[in-house]
Amino acid sequence: MKRILLLILLLLLCGCSKELSCSEGVLEDGKCKIVEEVEAKLACKTGYTYDSAKDKCTNTLTIDAKQVSICPNGYEIGNDVWCYSEKVYDKETVKSCVSDKIKKDDKLSSTYEKDNTCYEKICTEKSEDGKSCITFQENKIEYKEEVTCPKGTISVKGECRKKQWMNKKLSCEIGEMVDKKCIITDEVDREYTCPSDYKLNEKTKKCEKIRYVEAE
Repeated sequence: MKRILLLILLLLLCGCSKELSCSEGVLEDGKCKIVEEVEAKLACKTGYTYDSAKDKCTNTLTIDAKQVSICPNGYEIGNDVWCYSEKVYDKETVKSCVSDKIKKDDKLSSTYEKDNTCYEKICTEKSEDGKSCITFQENKIEYKEEVTCPKGTISVKGECRKKQWMNKKLSCEIGEMVDKKCIITDEVDREYTCPSDYKLNEKTKKCEKIRYVEAE
């Protein structure tokens, strides 16, 4: 009985567990990892054409040139027609001789200034045909003051600015303009490509397909 137990012990110690090995590939986590390699191909991505002279992939896009607005120096865009000066001018107080009694269609009455004084001259009696005035009544009246923009400027949102016509022209933000079109050319390097069931190894630049089989 002791001999049988000793024999079993010897068998357990010297060779019951067989070391795994791979006839192909490398052993990894108890299985054989097999890496198949093929050469990667250099190709242009979709939409690009290879230019052998430049060794680049090129793609040309044509779009309409845009109309841009141009203002003179010192002016900024105001609306679709005018450019307004960046400088703001001070408003002026203007005195005018205006009578509240004279109607706009009354051509026989008027106002005038004399010795820095404002007068109204109102027709009190007209001729029979109404084309001339026989008698007038003259009264001294107060000047009316108005705060307004100086001559050569206009009011823009409450500020006095000069205005200039806006110039417009066609322009391309990117690319080259040819016959009112913007020609945009993009150039990139070719990319490595692999068959659909392969992946690119970035270090070796080769296409790899990995499969696992049972170790022996």
